[in-house]
Amino acid sequence: MPFIGGVCPISTVTRRYQYTIEPNIVDIGLRLNDVEQMKLESEPVEYEDKKDPKENLAKCGATAKEMDFLVERETYSGWIGQRVELNAMISPQFIAWLERKLKQHGVTKLIPDRKVLALAYRRAYLAKRMNEEMARLFKSLRREAEAVAIPGDLVKRKRRKLRENPALPWDAAVAESLSVTASTK
Repeated sequence: MPFIGGVCPISTVTRRYQYTIEPNIVDIGLRLNDVEQMKLESEPVEYEDKKDPKENLAKCGATAKEMDFLVERETYSGWIGQRVELNAMISPQFIAWLERKLKQHGVTKLIPDRKVLALAYRRAYLAKRMNEEMARLFKSLRREAEAVAIPGDLVKRKRRKLRENPALPWDAAVAESLSVTASTK
């Protein structure tokens, strides 16, 4: 649905939004057409504006039918109407709607330039090689870990450590004894 407020968001230069190069804004918003086709549930909304929100909706491109849906009538404190939020759709429905809107506006997958592709290729190569080396190193270190002698007083050390620091997780206490054992080698 079109934006309701002071001005249309982003597409208009305001006190808060100043552009040196005007952005190319494409409205893929949820329109009343979409709401009706998908039979989405609406919810009541209140506008505390003194001025009729339909004026701004017209500036933002709302149809007469959309304006009548969004702003039904004036009340003593403002205006009331209906709205439909994107979360009215279930996830697969939202994805299908979004893909349809993007396709409708000619959006395609971006293919970066050669320099960016080369960086991505090298990063993928590095990640692949690191994973291979980590797997090789893991096998080697696992064999080494299986041969490590377990201290005979390990349980006693852990009980003492946990009495000193009751908040310390037991596995952290075990890890601390590794650094003590390693430093005494």
